Amino acid sequence: MAIKLDMSKVYDRVKWVFLAKMMQKIGFCPMWILWIMECVTSVTYSVNINEEKIGFIKPARGLRQEDLLSPYLFLICAKGLSSLINQTNSQGLLTGMRVAKGAVRLSHLFFADDYLIFCKANDEEARLKGWKEKLLSQAGKEVLLKAVIMALPTYVMSACLLPKAVCKEICSEMARELHEFNLALLAKQLWRILTKPNLLMSKIMRARYFKGISIWRTKSVGAESWCWKSLLQAKCLLEEEVRKQVGNGKSINIWKDRWLPETEYGRVKTRKEEGVKVQRVCELIKDGV
Repeated sequence: MAIKLDMSKVYDRVKWVFLAKMMQKIGFCPMWILWIMECVTSVTYSVNINEEKIGFIKPARGLRQEDLLSPYLFLICAKGLSSLINQTNSQGLLTGMRVAKGAVRLSHLFFADDYLIFCKANDEEARLKGWKEKLLSQAGKEVLLKAVIMALPTYVMSACLLPKAVCKEICSEMARELHEFNLALLAKQLWRILTKPNLLMSKIMRARYFKGISIWRTKSVGAESWCWKSLLQAKCLLEEEVRKQVGNGKSINIWKDRWLPETEYGRVKTRKEEGVKVQRVCELIKDGV
């Protein structure tokens, strides 16, 4: 199962002692740590009553969210949490999950305001506590609803190809443009997988769907997820513009691959005549030219 942790209010709860210990563990200079902690602990707050500032409140924890230094300090704290989860994982107390045989095992994923922890659905690995939702006014609920509705299509279209009928329901006058925008978002994700193979997403997708073969030769089968099938739908969009970069030319087929720059299709338009045995670009290169 997956446990979602809302980290939106963690800035106000960061313990200063933990932050100092984390900087020591990472290896920061003691003088540098002293300077940073002076910036963190010197904060005071005042209460504005009838346009008059009254009193000073001295906090004992928390990071100022408007401070440019705070996001970097929060990442240090998040590194500590990640290390604790990895330690728990190495001890066998947290098993995580795998999407395919040979894929990277996932124990946790960190995003900006949300953290996901993967574990077995048993009492040993999961300790959940209840929580209360904040009460919102009618106007607040309306603003929240509009924000979620506006963000959902873009989020979903980055991972899945929406049917054209759904696009028409979202915006009847922009059905075609919305569909093309959907394909563009999917093509962007596919491009990240191709150009950044060390990303966690790239490693998982490669292990699950195209291990040992080129993504351009990958075909969709019935057992694959809808997200992967959606990405393959955007593959043709990349193929129209992507060109193979010529190095030694040994892996580029003259007649089938797209390798000619500044051309509409990138392929050789001349028909291959019978008896021609030249197949690879390397056979056209002589003395490096």
